[in-house]
Amino acid sequence: MIKRANIPYFLIGFSVVLGIKYCLRFMELHHLDFLLFPTTALVEFLSGTQAVFIPEEGYLFAGKNFIIDSSCSGINLWLIASSMLIYLFSKINLTSIKKIALLLPAFAIAWLITIVSNGSRIYISSVFQDQLTSVFNVSSHAIHESLGVVTNLSFLIITYFLIEYLLTNQSHYEKAA
Repeated sequence: MIKRANIPYFLIGFSVVLGIKYCLRFMELHHLDFLLFPTTALVEFLSGTQAVFIPEEGYLFAGKNFIIDSSCSGINLWLIASSMLIYLFSKINLTSIKKIALLLPAFAIAWLITIVSNGSRIYISSVFQDQLTSVFNVSSHAIHESLGVVTNLSFLIITYFLIEYLLTNQSHYEKAA
């Protein structure tokens, strides 16, 4: 339940999220490089292959025959994770000004979650998509989407419970002191 004291925090945080969501329609590939570049670097590390940046298209993994483009950026995952963290951080017993100051860490932590989740999803998809397509006899697009849902949802659930646990234990330590 949302407490009255958290309303300014929610209004500011979710206004930022909604503003970014609105701006998505105007964003081009280079606007999403804050997500695409680190995600590509993680996939390069995991796969041991190098990508080549192609302007207006994305990061091409020629050996693996796929490209990481704006649709692979994970921007919606970042916004969902940011919203989740804004909600979780609202449970911290702080003044509204200090909670508003937590918006930046909420977006930064969500960015890190997005990079790890999205990089893992792309790597898993690049390794197992062909095998899963033949085993389940469905299109590669369906496998790609399914892996994305499972991976992203798993990361969100794990993050939610981990952050909630950490915040709950932190408040117990504060009460004991």
